[in-house]
Amino acid sequence: MENLLREKMNENSHGNDIRVARKLSDIEMKETVNRLRMNEYTNTPQMTSSGISGVTMDAVSYVQKALLPGQTNPEAAATFARMIESSLKSWFTQFNFFLHNLAQLRFTGDQSDGELLSFVPRTYTMQQEGQLTSVQVHGYQKRYDPEKYYMYILRIQRKGQADPTYLFRSYKEFCEFYQKLCIHFPLAKVASLPSGMSVGRSNIKQVADKRRADIEKFLLSLFKMAPEISQSDLVYTFFHPLLRDQQNADIHLRKVKVGNWWAERKILENVQCGQIKISLHYTRGTLSVMIHHARGLPKVANAQEPNTYVKVYLKPDPTKATKRKTKVVKKNCHPSFMEMLEYRMPLEVIQDRALEATIWNHDTLQENEFLGGIHLPLSHLDLTRETIEWFPLGSLR
Repeated sequence: MENLLREKMNENSHGNDIRVARKLSDIEMKETVNRLRMNEYTNTPQMTSSGISGVTMDAVSYVQKALLPGQTNPEAAATFARMIESSLKSWFTQFNFFLHNLAQLRFTGDQSDGELLSFVPRTYTMQQEGQLTSVQVHGYQKRYDPEKYYMYILRIQRKGQADPTYLFRSYKEFCEFYQKLCIHFPLAKVASLPSGMSVGRSNIKQVADKRRADIEKFLLSLFKMAPEISQSDLVYTFFHPLLRDQQNADIHLRKVKVGNWWAERKILENVQCGQIKISLHYTRGTLSVMIHHARGLPKVANAQEPNTYVKVYLKPDPTKATKRKTKVVKKNCHPSFMEMLEYRMPLEVIQDRALEATIWNHDTLQENEFLGGIHLPLSHLDLTRETIEWFPLGSLR
């Protein structure tokens, strides 16, 4: 307690507050705050008389007020979550993280030799791999993981090897390779590869055909360079066979899709997939329903992570007067909502209802998809005491 309070007193900048918050997981943050909230009055005399520098009555009072003693634990947790989200969106925090990222890039750049590629774990040499005698673009494949993109198939011949091998590289990886060549050999006049940034759709067949032609020109000019360049470790690292080159060895496929097991899952009845954490508490004439998190949610079409939101009713409700919704959390199978939903109704009325909470995938172009839900009769709970629990999701239909 004393260490936590001392740390709070020493945090004098907005950026430091955010860094402390980001070090704690949601659960650790909630447990720490609740511990402070429960002990705020019992520890005040000990704290002010402890002799710790900076821990004064004013400092302790400031922390007590910041812990929102007038709110319940779920209400305070929701307030703290909104404060953290607001802080993370501020320009100062984003600029601070940007500077840290620049420093990290510089540090890692100084530690490398400039030849490693982000998608190859180490450096390879011509002596290790065998001399390249021919590199040609055999074709390309359309893939989905989950978004559509193209992989270019390279036909590789090496000295002393009768049979060719085939490698799969994306245009983004070719651009990284080209940029590293320019950095390592600034005087080399190798054919350029246009940046991956473009106006309009980039992952379409017309663009893939144009990029194939650009790659062919690039490879032709590369292997006309002096041996210091064409036989450099950087070149042989790029053309080193990776595990994916062995796993995706069918060069005749024009399209590779991830299996749509989501469609298969929907055929099954009453399947449980994922959980939702909810707390309920009736106080001051109001039922407070705190939607904390969900975990283990299924992916949706094309193996995409869902854009989830939670919809809550107190059933029966023919007029949908008790309908409440959370915000949408984008592309996450383990979303965190931290939203408080309130119902100002008499306790005896609420006890005759059932809480129905359902999780949906929000789709702007199609009908929203049902991911799972819970049906919780409130007569089974003592609502005057806080109930907080992970509930398994199931089919309610």
